[in-house]
Amino acid sequence: TIDPSTEYSIACWDFPEEWIGGTWYMRAGPGMYCRPVLNPPIYFDTNTTQLANPVVPLPAVGSGGLEVIDQQKNESSGQEFILLNGLDHDICTQLPDIMYEEDPPVFGQTPDGMWLQFDPRYDVEENTAENPLRDGGGTRTLISNGLAQCSNVRRNVFNEHGCILSREPTTCKGTSDNLFILIGLNAENIVAIHEITGTYPYAVMNLPLGGDDNAPIVSPCIKGTKTRWEILPENECVQTDMDTQTYNVLSSVLRQTQ
Repeated sequence: TIDPSTEYSIACWDFPEEWIGGTWYMRAGPGMYCRPVLNPPIYFDTNTTQLANPVVPLPAVGSGGLEVIDQQKNESSGQEFILLNGLDHDICTQLPDIMYEEDPPVFGQTPDGMWLQFDPRYDVEENTAENPLRDGGGTRTLISNGLAQCSNVRRNVFNEHGCILSREPTTCKGTSDNLFILIGLNAENIVAIHEITGTYPYAVMNLPLGGDDNAPIVSPCIKGTKTRWEILPENECVQTDMDTQTYNVLSSVLRQTQ
């Protein structure tokens, strides 16, 4: 029996069992012992139901539209249900596209008068190289006012085999275009690049990457650029075929730099 003149508080060291007959703990006043209490059924009178606005009309349980998903609870306890198909009802336009924690609860009622409360959950969508989202998550970005981020990325060596051209009007552009990630060119990563891309990357040891004032060297074959060459003994040089024009150009350049 609840005494209206007594101040009660819910104990915080354990989560209440959220079904009819489930246990939760209540303390009658400061310094008092906690006592287990069983969750009673909740009944709505006419005045209370007027506060639940809007009320979503739900199909009957077991009709193929609304089914029980928690078989651990018996029929007398508060069960959990899943709506297998979306509703096509005018009242749906009064509901937000995305539910936030501070939003008021949404109630539904079955034809036999049973009341249910909507329990929002995460809607995880597959977005892989084999099965990418057609709009890259652009629809979610729009209805969440930017809280949900776009999942699209530019075409690269890792996704080019599954990359698609989207023609959806809600297609979004990712914000990671300016995100640079340094990948160490070690033996392990070179093998990983080969396994992912199917190509054969080659590593060159001790190759200088900077010229004058540490300016990057694009290629030794660009006219006017300075490159570094290492002099090796003649017996260590590998003879390669070279046409006459290439031979004359290289010989001329080497003579000018002596």
